Amino acid sequence: MIILTPVTPGAREHVGAAGIQSAPVMSSPVDPVTIAPPRPPLDRRLLNAVLAVGIADAVLLLILVFFAFVSRSDSAVHVLGPLHGIGFLILVGMTAKGAVERRWGWWFPAIVVVTAGPIGSIAGDVILRRRDDAATAAAASAAARGA
Repeated sequence: MIILTPVTPGAREHVGAAGIQSAPVMSSPVDPVTIAPPRPPLDRRLLNAVLAVGIADAVLLLILVFFAFVSRSDSAVHVLGPLHGIGFLILVGMTAKGAVERRWGWWFPAIVVVTAGPIGSIAGDVILRRRDDAATAAAASAAARGA
């Protein structure tokens, strides 16, 4: 039995040791090593939202700590505790969304989880803004040298 396979443009036939033709092998100008796509530019809107939720959650956490340890108000803790938990989940979700979209690395959601929310989100925000400002300044100086 002979199987005929169509040969597409840019393909070359491969003949095995026994003289049997196999499926065409595509010749590709691209190296077969996969290269990670470049990161998109830093989305300041998402980062601003992460910062806003982080600051709000930090303020909420401070109020919660006051009512839990100083005032010893159980009713306030029962209300503010779940609100802080929701803020924490929103922070983890937003930072994970940015990591999935390759806006930043997975270190950002990890630091939010490890620090229980607001401290990690604010620290990650500062780190990302400094990196973005440095990259923008380097690109501007490279463009000025090239012009």
